[in-house]
Amino acid sequence: MLYIIPLFLIIGCSNAIWMLNLNAVTTEPEAKLEHAAIPIKDGEAKNLVDLAESLGLSILVKALEETGMDNVIDHEGKFTLFAPTNEAFKRIPEWAKDLPLKEVLRYHIARGLYYDKDLQNDMKLRTLLTKRDLRINLYDNGQTILAGGKRINGSNYEAHNGVLHLLEDVIVSIPARHGTVIHQLRRCPVFF
Repeated sequence: MLYIIPLFLIIGCSNAIWMLNLNAVTTEPEAKLEHAAIPIKDGEAKNLVDLAESLGLSILVKALEETGMDNVIDHEGKFTLFAPTNEAFKRIPEWAKDLPLKEVLRYHIARGLYYDKDLQNDMKLRTLLTKRDLRINLYDNGQTILAGGKRINGSNYEAHNGVLHLLEDVIVSIPARHGTVIHQLRRCPVFF
């Protein structure tokens, strides 16, 4: 069954506004996804964007295409994509609309290949966003994994150029590599 999503995702950046028109996005309902590796079969090598599309992450795919990030992760290197679900994109807080969409997406992509077994508590992964590291935290003896404070609810989906982990929320708090809590609060107009 196909659904039409009547939603606009607007994220502002300096003088420009990124508008992701989601009215044109037609999606299949997302399947319940859990920790499971999907191995690549010969002749079926998918890149991370194709993989995200096959998992029903149509809003993420559209955002990657509209910002040109699909071309970045389609080519060289091995990447780890922390992929928010369609539902996650629908829950972005109002204050986050001032963040540039391309920066938000870059913060969801780590350089290198990291399966859930490779993730360690307080680990920092170098992202495609300049001078920004993504912090990993483990809870419940490694059963609960957070990336940037957001829960990973499906992991180890493989593509020929990396691995994808599903996030239940979009990471919108993008700390400076050596930033402070006060600096982060000043970035959020709700507090000041």
